[in-house]
Amino acid sequence: MIASALMVICMAPHLAHAQQQYVEPTPGCVQAFYDPAYYNWLSYRNTCPQAVSVLWISHRPGLNGASDISTGGKANTGWSAQEIQNAGGLEVYACPAHYNPVDANGNYLTRPLAQYGCKYRGY
Repeated sequence: MIASALMVICMAPHLAHAQQQYVEPTPGCVQAFYDPAYYNWLSYRNTCPQAVSVLWISHRPGLNGASDISTGGKANTGWSAQEIQNAGGLEVYACPAHYNPVDANGNYLTRPLAQYGCKYRGY
């Protein structure tokens, strides 16, 4: 359950001239941990040399959230291990900054999926 909060992902190539509409996800950039500085709530740390956009979705409705995380930065979910366990665990989706996780049809994720892509959001 909690182990599903961390996924392994590859870095997407840096786009020098023009933004592509779709790029590869970056899940290997996100490290899950319980942050003692914030009540031991589940947090995510960006371990890559680029900013990332992160979305987390619980298996049962209720514990969803998103955050942009700068290089070396972290984001806090505000949820304890017990709350996450009660929600059936979380799935985490990470994309390069300015991209959102989407399904195969290009729709923003609203439920856990095994595969996803990253679509340019323009800001």
